[in-house]
Amino acid sequence: MSEDTKPLLVERDGRVVTLTWNRPQVLNAMNREGAQALLEELLRIEHDETVGCVVLAGAGRAFMAGGDLEVMRAQLPDPRAAIKGLLDPFHAAIRLIERMPQPVVAMVQGHAAGAGASLAFAVDFVVAAQSAAFTLSYAKVGTSPDGGATYYLARLVGLRRALEIAMLAEPIPAPRAHELGLVNRVVPDEQLQAETYALARRLAEGPAHAQAVTKRLLRESFD
Repeated sequence: MSEDTKPLLVERDGRVVTLTWNRPQVLNAMNREGAQALLEELLRIEHDETVGCVVLAGAGRAFMAGGDLEVMRAQLPDPRAAIKGLLDPFHAAIRLIERMPQPVVAMVQGHAAGAGASLAFAVDFVVAAQSAAFTLSYAKVGTSPDGGATYYLARLVGLRRALEIAMLAEPIPAPRAHELGLVNRVVPDEQLQAETYALARRLAEGPAHAQAVTKRLLRESFD
């Protein structure tokens, strides 16, 4: 498989590994191959002590426009097998992001919708471009949220705001997402990459064991 056709690209710079969704022609809509590739790469990284931080990114104009609905529609009238084939590895990857010792940073430009928004809610840090927007768009297609959104969203913003975000499915501009606590930093579009990697390198060179324990303790504190 050539680099152009791989659903997920892997790059390394020192102690920082970047995983980039690589389906820009469909705004990085996630398919089964992409979800499986994400899981496999995170499993490789989890026990690699030479990796200090992971950056999740999207090629082109968007971070991720959710699951690939065309794949699911192609399986009508019973798309359950296609949905399960996508969600099983995606959910395993979400659980891995929570337990892996390395901090995970999402670099978000354009749209983070559906599963893309869920993924952004699950990571440890989010740096967003000024023009970015987040949408839990599941209600628009008549489904409930997946990707851990119903678990993480209420923890980030509280129950009532979580219900509003999930049930009204309105886009949340990056500045408002920052106000709600969904985003750590909002930066000018042209500075997104520089600011994200400045944060990633700082985390990667920090005290790895202390950061890993801090991540675990804070995530466990809700339960």
